[in-house]
Amino acid sequence: MRICVLNESHLSIERVARFIAWLAVFLIPVRILGLGYLPPDDALRHAAKAVTNRTWQDILVMRPEVVVDSHPGWHAFLGVFHRLFDAHPADLVFVSVIVLFAALLGSALASSKTHAWALATLVVIVCDSNTQLRWLLGRPFLLSCAVVLILCLRWSRGVLPRVVDVPWMVAMFTLVVWFHPSYYLWSLPVAALIISGWRREAIILGGSVAVGTLAASLLTGSPFAFLKQNLMHPVWSFDWPIAQLVTEFQPAPGAPILFAAVLAVFLSGRATRPGVRASDPVFVLAFLCWGLGFVSARFWLDWGLPATLAWGIRVAEDALSDLPEDLAGKLAIAVTFACALTLCADDTSRWSRVDTTYRTLADPAQAGALPDPGGVLYSDDHSVFYQVFFRKPDAPFRYVLGFEKGLMRPEDGMALRNFSSRQEGFALWAARMTPADRLIVHVANPGTVYGLEWTHVAGDLWSGRTPRSLLQTAPAREPKTP
Repeated sequence: MRICVLNESHLSIERVARFIAWLAVFLIPVRILGLGYLPPDDALRHAAKAVTNRTWQDILVMRPEVVVDSHPGWHAFLGVFHRLFDAHPADLVFVSVIVLFAALLGSALASSKTHAWALATLVVIVCDSNTQLRWLLGRPFLLSCAVVLILCLRWSRGVLPRVVDVPWMVAMFTLVVWFHPSYYLWSLPVAALIISGWRREAIILGGSVAVGTLAASLLTGSPFAFLKQNLMHPVWSFDWPIAQLVTEFQPAPGAPILFAAVLAVFLSGRATRPGVRASDPVFVLAFLCWGLGFVSARFWLDWGLPATLAWGIRVAEDALSDLPEDLAGKLAIAVTFACALTLCADDTSRWSRVDTTYRTLADPAQAGALPDPGGVLYSDDHSVFYQVFFRKPDAPFRYVLGFEKGLMRPEDGMALRNFSSRQEGFALWAARMTPADRLIVHVANPGTVYGLEWTHVAGDLWSGRTPRSLLQTAPAREPKTP
């Protein structure tokens, strides 16, 4: 009888720890959003795109090769929320942050011991602080991260791809590519299997990715355009000077603290035990993406980090395998709270500080500062697009610069790529502006620069247009070729 009572006590502590961990997975993003946090970039444009019937060609001045929506599945998912619950873009951003954060950490928690999951997660978020911001961006790449975690946790337990797994893997890759179309990056886990000596398993995984990608492309109705456009996207994006790439495309610093922590595990001898050797495909994938991170941070942040987290969970499970169950449950509760406190800490106001630089442009009183119907909004700052489009998704004008420089028309991109100063680049745009267009700049006082007529919006924010006096006395100017 006494033994039964103790076992029930152990099970009770484990269940409590499990419940708290799952609660934390959902409440951490809720708490952070409650502090006033709003993702700064793509989550805003995905939410706005889901509530408007406009195509990207109607929203952005894009290169002619871009003809399909690059995230059709994610926009369809958010669109369902919009129609069912009359959700506004802000509501959809909240849904995005909560659902994707929970999908990422929940995918690891569902197939791990609670204390190992909590301990490995704490180590990763403390040793690489960029992770904390990255996991709360509310962007569909987190679904790919979750799939990497699922695969790596299975591999770390010796369950490598088998023929019997093909149906569910095809279904999984169909959904993830439909939501996040960087299908070419799934060659990384395939390469990790090959390097580790698991060639048959690599063929099974690669075949599942290929069939899933084809199925996802068929769901779009334009399979060839979908495959070609998303394959060319990184080519267009990286065809820019490194300094002009978005932060996540620039080289990563190599996560030195996390690297030291992993090295310490090896020096302690823990990584030589069965299931966590350096030759395992999980470790190979993590190390491969860590190295590629010196080319582009996304290799490390989106692929290497999830693989490292899965590897760390397996190491923690092995290292604490002899821990009594009640003590393991108590450890899980304590470390889960530590994870929550670490993630929710509003250090340097990172969650409560919201960029409102361009929010004024969406004010109805500033309608004249934005383009007339059919016009184009020129700016060299991505935030203009994110903040205005998020608040005015149906505005009847287009943006010359949206979420990616590589998608701009080459003639528009030249103003950003080749000019030696902002004045020189803006002059190229000003020369081709029509009366319906506007140029948004953030300077102390533009004066008569660029030959435009300026309207003060707020602070250092100005909106320029073709001078009305010039329009009345001179014929329209022909666009100049840079």
